[in-house]
Amino acid sequence: MEWIYTGALFVAGGILFIIFSIYRGIKDNKTITEVLNCLAEQNNMKLSIVSKKEYNYLLEDDDVKIYLNVIKIPSNSSVTINSRNTWCLRWGGKRMGRSYPNMRYMNELVPFLKKDYSDDKKVVKVVVLYPNTEVILKYLNESELATVTVSDLSYGMKVIRFSDLEDDFLNLKNGKDKK
Repeated sequence: MEWIYTGALFVAGGILFIIFSIYRGIKDNKTITEVLNCLAEQNNMKLSIVSKKEYNYLLEDDDVKIYLNVIKIPSNSSVTINSRNTWCLRWGGKRMGRSYPNMRYMNELVPFLKKDYSDDKKVVKVVVLYPNTEVILKYLNESELATVTVSDLSYGMKVIRFSDLEDDFLNLKNGKDKK
C-alpha cells in the first residue's frame, strides 16, 4: 500500500514540475517580448514575432533589418563558437573560472547559422543568449580563443547576452563591425 502513496507523490511532483516549467517559459517569453517592444519603440522600429522560421523576432526600420534568434541557456555557462555552424554550450559547476562539467552542441542554432538573408536594407543577424552567460568565446585557429563582444562579427552575425541588449542595441544596429 505504501507504494501507491510513493507513486502518487512522484506523479504529483512531476505534474508540479511540468506546470512550473510551462509557467517559467511563458514568463521568459513575455520578458523578452517586453524588452524588444521597448527597444523597437525607442528606436522607431517595427517588431515582428515570428514562428516556424529560423529566427524568433524581426526588428526593422527604413534602413536595417535585424533577425534575432533567442536561445535560452543557463546563466552559469560559456558559449564557444567553434566554426560557422558549430557552437558549443558548456554549463554547470559552482564558481566562475572553473571547467564546466556539462557540454552540448547547440544544434538548434544550425538552421539560423546556415541561412543567408539578403535585402535592399542592411541585414544584421543576431544570436541573443537568454538570460545571460559568463563568457562568449570564438576559436581563431586550432589553439587560440578570443572573447566575443557585440562589436565583433562572427561568421556574418553578432552574438550578445540578453542582459547587454538594451545597453548595446545602438552599437548592435549601427556600430562598426570588427571582422
